[in-house]
Amino acid sequence: MIRLPRRKAAALVAAAVLTLALLPGRAALALEPEAAKSFVAGAVDDAMATFAGKSLSREDRGARLRDTITRYADPGVTAADVLGRHWDKASADERQRFKATLVDYVVATWSGSLSDIDPAVRITVSGADAKGDRVVVHTVATQPNEPPSNVDWLIASDATGRTIAIDVNVGGVSLTDTMKADFTAVLRANSGQMEALLAAMAKKIAAQPK
Repeated sequence: MIRLPRRKAAALVAAAVLTLALLPGRAALALEPEAAKSFVAGAVDDAMATFAGKSLSREDRGARLRDTITRYADPGVTAADVLGRHWDKASADERQRFKATLVDYVVATWSGSLSDIDPAVRITVSGADAKGDRVVVHTVATQPNEPPSNVDWLIASDATGRTIAIDVNVGGVSLTDTMKADFTAVLRANSGQMEALLAAMAKKIAAQPK
């Protein structure tokens, strides 16, 4: 589950700020391009300062990643976006368990990837385009001895006016769409049973190094 292009700079940047993409919210208020650019620049700086070049235990990386989720994302609206029609069919208990498991899944799956982020990686905001009530912020990730990589961010405001990231596109790959496709494939293979998806996620979490 969750596959990324392997160009180093793009993959590392995506890992560092993965939670900004995988926990989307629904836009409600228009957002100015300059505000979106400032949000992305601040989020990237924060993520790099938190993870790049740091000698952290896996437990510490997981704790910091979980904190990033809390500050920049909105897990409460994630599940319906990711599961689509399968969310409508899930029971209240299944929905609650999925939301909790999704955060654990992201933390467990990506904590290891945050150990090798080169502090030499640079992410530069190159522009922004309004798309209705959302804004696409364009950035370029560079790293010594690697070709530059384009990373685009879909940014919006939620119903409270809070700026949130809805998706990140790394080298032409949407991280939100990729995760949605992974989860949907598991559900389709198991007649739409949420218990099967929850079990697959739990297995993936348990398989990660401690």
